Amino acid sequence: MSDSEAALLEVRDLCVEFATQRGTVRAIDGLSFDSVAGEITGIVGESGCGKSTTALAIMGLLPEQGRVTRGDLRLQGTNLLALSPPALRGLRGPAMSMVFQDALAALDPTMRVGRQLMEPLTLHLGLSRRAAHERAIELLGRVGIPSPQLRVDSYPHEFSGGMRQRAMIAIALACSPRLLIADEPTTALDVTIQRQILELLLELRDETGAGIVLITHDVGVVAETCDQVIVMYAGREVESGPAEAVLTQPAHPYTRGLLACSLDLAHDRDRPLDAIPGMPPDLLSLPDGCPYEPRCPDAGPACRQMPSMVEVSGLHQAACWRVPESDPAHG
Repeated sequence: MSDSEAALLEVRDLCVEFATQRGTVRAIDGLSFDSVAGEITGIVGESGCGKSTTALAIMGLLPEQGRVTRGDLRLQGTNLLALSPPALRGLRGPAMSMVFQDALAALDPTMRVGRQLMEPLTLHLGLSRRAAHERAIELLGRVGIPSPQLRVDSYPHEFSGGMRQRAMIAIALACSPRLLIADEPTTALDVTIQRQILELLLELRDETGAGIVLITHDVGVVAETCDQVIVMYAGREVESGPAEAVLTQPAHPYTRGLLACSLDLAHDRDRPLDAIPGMPPDLLSLPDGCPYEPRCPDAGPACRQMPSMVEVSGLHQAACWRVPESDPAHG
């Protein structure tokens, strides 16, 4: 975890619950991390582990049945959970912005792309329509849309998947936010476009100095782009630290399982693709101890109790009884 004094975003002991017909689901349970300006923080894990819920909680966009039940969210020292809805809306765009997972669903199909770009510029920055239109063209060009002066008047369905994703990034960047959250920005894109989108995020980080929270299920994406990483399982942080340390010396069996599921085609063409056995747990009936215990090849008696996050080395932490500092007698 980064030094909180330098943190752009501070997340502390975050808990998010959803009311369902089957009962109350705790989708996020005690998550803490920092995002620093000029760095990319990756949040990685399987579908349903709480990655997107974390993003929606930070943005104040949880659905009606969801609520933050505990914790602290601060952006540049401002307590986001204490803000009124109008005050929070005022921060979306100028201070923080989000690239949503499904660009086709996030973009309004009835509005031209340029108009959707102009909206935050006129609302938050007070630009005239003419100035906003010129800025929209500039932003589309900045994210690599060809012939932006023509494409600014296109509808979303007239864009390819990669172009829609670039348009979403342009909208998110319109007001130069300090924090950018990118939720699975390469989902459903071919590998060439995926690489282009990731390279664009790296360029934008270097150009703007913004802090980026990148949500993904792909550890390869984390390895290519992220400075810090948080590995999540069943709504909990199970490992975190500098990306290089976590990915080269993983301390949690789940992190090792995710890495084993990823192939490097340059070196692993003859290696069979591994899979983590079993299925992610039902959040309404989690085991009493470590939630990964039913799927873990290293599980032992101590795993029937919940482990705490302990130091592996430096800023590298993991929640596993197999980490020596957790229980010296367990090894």
